[in-house]
Amino acid sequence: MASKNSYLLSAEQRAELVRIPDDISDRLLARYHTLTEYDKAVILRHRRDHNRLGFAVQLCVLRFPGRTLADLPEIPPRVLSNIAAQLDLPASIFEEYGRRNITVYEHSREIRKLYGFRNYGWKEILLITRRLLPIAMQNHRPLPLVMKALDVMREEKIIAPGITETERIVALVFDLANARIEHRLISGLTDVQMARLDGLLRTEASFNGKTTFAWLAQAPQAPSAKSLRRLVQRLQLIKDISLPVIDGRLHRDRIIDLSRRCGKYKSQALLKLSENRRHALLVSYLSELSQDLIDQTLDMFDRLMTELMTKGKNRQKEYFKVNARKFNSHLRILTTAAKAFLQAKSDGLDPYATVFEQVDEPTLIATVNGAENIIRPEDLDYLDMIESKYRHMRAALLEMYDTLNFQSVLKKQPALEALDHVSRLAQSNKRVTAVEQKIGGTKVTAPLAHVTNTWLPHIVTDENKVNPNFYEACAYNRLRGNMRSGDAHISGSRRYRDFESYLIPQESWDNLVATNTIGLAITTNAADYLQSRKATMDKLMRSLHANLHNLPDISIDADGTWHLSPLESEVPAEVKLIQRRIYNLFPRISIPDLLVQVNSTVGFLRHFTHIGTGEPVTGERQSVLLAAITASGLNHGLTKMADSCPFTYKQLAGARDLYIREETLSRAQADIDNFVLHSPVSDAWGDGTKSSSDGMRIKVAVQAAHADRNSRYFGTGRGVTIYNHVADIGLPFAQKVISTNDREALHVIDALENHETDLNIQEHYTDTAGFTDHVFALTALLGYKFAPRIRDLFKLKLFSIGQFNDFGKVNSLIKDRIDTKLINENWNEILRATASIRQGTTSASLLMRKLASYPKQNQIAKALAEMGKIERTIFILTWLQDPAMRRRTMIGLNKGENVHSLQRVLFFARRGEFWDRKFEDQCNRASCLGLLVSAVGAWNSVYLPNAIEEYCRHGHDLPPEIRQHIGPLGHDHLNLVGYYSFDILQQYSLDNLRPLRSVSEIEIADEDDVEAYMALSGLY
Repeated sequence: MASKNSYLLSAEQRAELVRIPDDISDRLLARYHTLTEYDKAVILRHRRDHNRLGFAVQLCVLRFPGRTLADLPEIPPRVLSNIAAQLDLPASIFEEYGRRNITVYEHSREIRKLYGFRNYGWKEILLITRRLLPIAMQNHRPLPLVMKALDVMREEKIIAPGITETERIVALVFDLANARIEHRLISGLTDVQMARLDGLLRTEASFNGKTTFAWLAQAPQAPSAKSLRRLVQRLQLIKDISLPVIDGRLHRDRIIDLSRRCGKYKSQALLKLSENRRHALLVSYLSELSQDLIDQTLDMFDRLMTELMTKGKNRQKEYFKVNARKFNSHLRILTTAAKAFLQAKSDGLDPYATVFEQVDEPTLIATVNGAENIIRPEDLDYLDMIESKYRHMRAALLEMYDTLNFQSVLKKQPALEALDHVSRLAQSNKRVTAVEQKIGGTKVTAPLAHVTNTWLPHIVTDENKVNPNFYEACAYNRLRGNMRSGDAHISGSRRYRDFESYLIPQESWDNLVATNTIGLAITTNAADYLQSRKATMDKLMRSLHANLHNLPDISIDADGTWHLSPLESEVPAEVKLIQRRIYNLFPRISIPDLLVQVNSTVGFLRHFTHIGTGEPVTGERQSVLLAAITASGLNHGLTKMADSCPFTYKQLAGARDLYIREETLSRAQADIDNFVLHSPVSDAWGDGTKSSSDGMRIKVAVQAAHADRNSRYFGTGRGVTIYNHVADIGLPFAQKVISTNDREALHVIDALENHETDLNIQEHYTDTAGFTDHVFALTALLGYKFAPRIRDLFKLKLFSIGQFNDFGKVNSLIKDRIDTKLINENWNEILRATASIRQGTTSASLLMRKLASYPKQNQIAKALAEMGKIERTIFILTWLQDPAMRRRTMIGLNKGENVHSLQRVLFFARRGEFWDRKFEDQCNRASCLGLLVSAVGAWNSVYLPNAIEEYCRHGHDLPPEIRQHIGPLGHDHLNLVGYYSFDILQQYSLDNLRPLRSVSEIEIADEDDVEAYMALSGLY
């Protein structure tokens, strides 16, 4: 809600708003400070040049910034010169103006009369309030509203009052907006619903003394049937409150803001609020939490089904491993018998006697019986291995299905029909045991349309018998596929909605097409696109054919197998030694001092705004916030940081909860990256037009729902991946926590489209995991040059558009043709889907996940893949002939590895593992780590020129080909462990013991049990 006082802005913001900027733009000067012929005629009525100039200045400053001359601290020389030049007068004579106060006053009165300027009064307050209220209903940030109020006053020729008065009226508008929002949120609540909301804030013995509100906010644990049931129970509890649908007129940003703020409160603090405010906060919070819980439930369902199938495969592998000796023994005996049988046939002998001579009959009978008992299906089907595991899951899965509202996009959805049948039988405490069975005297038939040939032998055992476990498991597995593809969607979910809802609405799309503003790099029709790409493809094939003998990196075996030799390292061998010598010249510095110094120059902390008031962090809070960022980025945690710095856990937790969010962290990191980008030292590394992305695996030490198993990276444990985007200047500009088992290609485009830096990314590099045909297509449509380093390049099929000429050995690379008809028929939908990413309607990762999961008959997915094959073919033909591109890709990916190296150095505490259960906390920790890396790079970039100069002053040479590899991420000079003090004269000893910690101190220090901590006293 709005601040109780009228002071919404910081002192710096107030000072900025009451002055004319020294670097005022030409556009503002032309709009507000250009004198018309009428203006000049009025000005020339006055005597003396300094009075004419003074009158003109008064007129212009009333137009912008909308204040009287007396209210402005100074007139910038640029502004004064501009006005004076229009009157052919020297700017210096302005110093003579105002020596007689009566003259200034008379001029001010004349301007008001002639130009209609008016003072600020109650009528003006009403006008401004009416204009600001609709905006305040959507935006809770004070600064934009204060700026809008000043704009309204300029438009209406209202002379602006003092800035604190403007803040007061904005605070009043916020109070009105918040009252309206609260009313709309709670107007539909009944007394019973209000009582249930208040009941959430009371402690419950069933929740170990916690309140229901705290229980609802707990992070989901690792995927299991028990964890799934807990999520479903929370969802059911919210459903039981039966909250009314939120008023559609309320802006979603305000709902999200209220929800976040409610999540920062403890139950006791909420009880102290007014009834209306408390209920409004809880309604918004439960509305957002319900969507989160639905998505978490569906994610866990997906993971459980994936693990069920994976464990079936693993059990079969283990089965073979355990029975390896038996298999080998049986195989040896049966092979001996088979050889004897074949020998009998060859020599015309009695087969029985010959076989039994080698293997006696009892042994052979025992071997056959033993083999029959352990033999697996011919196709190595492992589904029979999942039944025992499924039994433990079925109750939780059924509870989930009954709680959520699954809907189908298709007319018929076999999986939903089957599960509806399962649910109906469960209400009568029965299961699907036959194709036809009687329930309550009524004969019902089990739907079998969801059963595939693979599952059928396990489900239908006899003519009419059905195995209920396999029947249900098959339906749930089919449902998982339908959810991934979008064929099934769930009411109330954010990420499992109808596929059409992820795209730009058709009406809006038609308007974009009509106005030619779709914002894509390819906007021609499909025929022109295909013709252009065919010409490019033919040109590349012709040049590869003509220059094949001049490309020493390419070789072709006698059998036609192509090979591409790897490039030699671009980095000269002496770079490591030179870089170490240069960085040895750097002064030693601790991370806290480094952050303070970087902030003093860059000012990145101004982006950390209070979650409630929107006010930037100031004063001592800045130091506390830096400590909280450091604790997260170095992975110490707040408890350990409180032991190592002057601030308490309460202060650190308050800074974390009130200021550290994904948007504040990304803006702060962008500020640091921009500082390096625009500094001359970065010219040696890049110009901000290239980037790379790659993932770094992090083990998760706690039971977290978003952590996945992957034995390659985590052994028997679980973990996640931090997916980093790194600019050519050597610094990360985005990081994202993703599933380790996700294809990294799904997340390549997100950061390219949604970063807040001044980087102008045109070319992007990834490794093999970062490409798919969909990525090739989308990057081309969005205007990026995509250059992945692909392993086993020649195992990929290349494609042609129609027929092509004879290009000798090059023709052997082309294995198939593009389905141009498919692209032509779906061209409009391809552009619409891509424009939905560009316009921000949906994220690239979400759209690509849906397209990648779609069944083969989905035309958009298939058409986009065909387009990707075209772009991939062109890329590979270019890659083979362009060593410079291959070298740029290698250098770009190496810069990503440098970022990973520094991240691992910084993220050293708690064994470099995540200890956060909540996905949001994992994301914030990854972003804090990214901010620390950027800050180290910024600090190094300032000292690096001096260190290089000192290095060269001692007679060393540093040619450009080596200079470009001396990057900004050296770290040997960083002090990460702090300063240890050994005070021999301290008052405590083993004879004079320290006091034990109190119970309250232990509770606060236990981060795993602390809810998002709202500091209601002290510094906050």
